[in-house]
Amino acid sequence: MTPKRPSIFISSTIHDFKDLRSALRFYLESLGFDVYLSDFNDFPKPLDANTYEATLETLRSADFYILLVGSRVGGMYSDQDQISITRMEYRTAYEEAQKKKLRLLLLVREEVWNIRQDRKALREYLESAYKISRELSDEDVTKIVGYPSTFINDAQLIFNFLDEISKNEEMQKAISGQGEFPKANWIHPFSNFQDIIDALRNQLGIRTNLSTIALKVNLRRELLENLVYLVSKFQEKISPNYIYTSFAKKQIYKDGKGITRMPGRYLRWMIMHCTGTGKGANLSTRFIDQALQTGDFLVFNKHIAQYQESLLSQRLSQLREQIARLHFFSGGARDVFVGFISKYADFLKQENEIDIPNQDLLFPLMLADVEENTVRLTISILRALDGNEAYLQNLQLNQITPFADENEEIQKERPSLDELAEWVKSDQVF
Repeated sequence: MTPKRPSIFISSTIHDFKDLRSALRFYLESLGFDVYLSDFNDFPKPLDANTYEATLETLRSADFYILLVGSRVGGMYSDQDQISITRMEYRTAYEEAQKKKLRLLLLVREEVWNIRQDRKALREYLESAYKISRELSDEDVTKIVGYPSTFINDAQLIFNFLDEISKNEEMQKAISGQGEFPKANWIHPFSNFQDIIDALRNQLGIRTNLSTIALKVNLRRELLENLVYLVSKFQEKISPNYIYTSFAKKQIYKDGKGITRMPGRYLRWMIMHCTGTGKGANLSTRFIDQALQTGDFLVFNKHIAQYQESLLSQRLSQLREQIARLHFFSGGARDVFVGFISKYADFLKQENEIDIPNQDLLFPLMLADVEENTVRLTISILRALDGNEAYLQNLQLNQITPFADENEEIQKERPSLDELAEWVKSDQVF
């Protein structure tokens, strides 16, 4: 069964919101939502059902409901009760929201909101200044306050609608201790499309497109599944596998041509670690690669008007490199580890100290270093995906080899990315 995408029902009068409805549809669909708009041909509508009832049924199936209140009343659902179809849609949505079946976002044009406030002030003025002298009846005041204009066609119906969605009567009762405070009555005035986008992001949690959200979910799962092959669980405690080599690593003289003396148990633990070399072949980079290819984690540098690597994307690149090395250890270098295990198999039960040439320890130590880098990078990226990027900033990784003298030589011969970028722009290239 195809997974259902989250859906949004947009409710408003059509004619005064036609362009805005189309813009919202385009924006929300680009984020991966299904958008229900009754004036579009793809709106779900059973041909044997009444149009209004079919609309309300579609509304009930939605996950989100957006109401746009403007200066027009629109088609009527009930002339007798003076209820428009837009108002009936709102009442249906509010019922569903009370059941926690959908979430509401209520928006009103700022001009309409301001007119309502002005007419409210006018009513108070008329009632205080003229009603006392009996020059105006209640009906006269209501007619004046609700007079139609070129901007608003039925002011009183619209103001009554705003009173309903803001739950004014319920609020007053709650304030006086006669009831509970109503929920889902927050109204967001808007004057432009950006105001609506900001409200969507803050109130409905719509901050990025679904493809990016899906990528983060899949990336997070891939990282956790990779960790399964890099850690072990003993007595309810999880520890990284490279810890078995960490004791031997502390004994190493930082000289690739030297000899290291270590207790037999350190060598035994190192050999145990090397027997798990093949696990590196199970590590996946599918969604790491996708994250780097889509550009979702790039940042825009406004000073040069270009996208650049973020710290997160840098760490993802480093992680992909470390996993590639583990793949190599599991494949092309597997014989080296088999040879090391075979050479020192006779020492597995020895407890005395053993002298071992550092060159024999090179690959086992590199395996531990690369695994440590992979685990630390994976954990820091997972924390960043959860909103904590502090670990990305201060992360220190092991060098290419465990021997300081060899690393120094490698660094001398291997240009950095910044040095290469400068070289490419220089006259020394050709």
